[in-house]
Amino acid sequence: MKESPRPAQQDSPGGLDGIVLVGLGVGAESGPGSLPPLAAVSRRLAETLRRPVLELDTTAGPDAALSGLGHQAEACGGGWLAGLESDVGLSLADGRCWAEALGAWRQPVVLVIASHQLYSGVPAAATALLRQWQVPLLGLLQWGGVWQAGERQREGLPWLGLLEPEDRSDAAPADDSGPALATAVALRWSQLERP
Repeated sequence: MKESPRPAQQDSPGGLDGIVLVGLGVGAESGPGSLPPLAAVSRRLAETLRRPVLELDTTAGPDAALSGLGHQAEACGGGWLAGLESDVGLSLADGRCWAEALGAWRQPVVLVIASHQLYSGVPAAATALLRQWQVPLLGLLQWGGVWQAGERQREGLPWLGLLEPEDRSDAAPADDSGPALATAVALRWSQLERP
């Protein structure tokens, strides 16, 4: 297992002011294991948390992308969100994965789980991957579907709640979980271990 160099703390993107949204199956063709583009999830969550969305340019690799977020964060002057449009566990050309880089940078993340991924090993596997690389995990966010609090509690994972897509095509009323979700994120944020 290749060690990722840990950047100096002052090089960390925005300190603990920003959140990167991650997932498994991101960027895959739409299908059973895929997630929607995390830019859409970021925009929706940004409305709830009242934070700006920053662009995470993954073309130059994790360290350059995270450093670029730091520069953008300085310009916006506060908390922000960014969606990682790449599978957090996928091996990269240098042998690392995004989870390893996010852990090295101590970058807080929210793990996005699409409703169709709930009844698979994806939530537990992705949580384990992030914990292996010591990524500060604020929690898991269910994207769409029906929130089943009892099921989520039995899983023993750090669920934050449900976020509905804006364009719900079904007739079910949208769950107004925004205030509860914002409170859950703020609580987990306050519990993060500071470097």
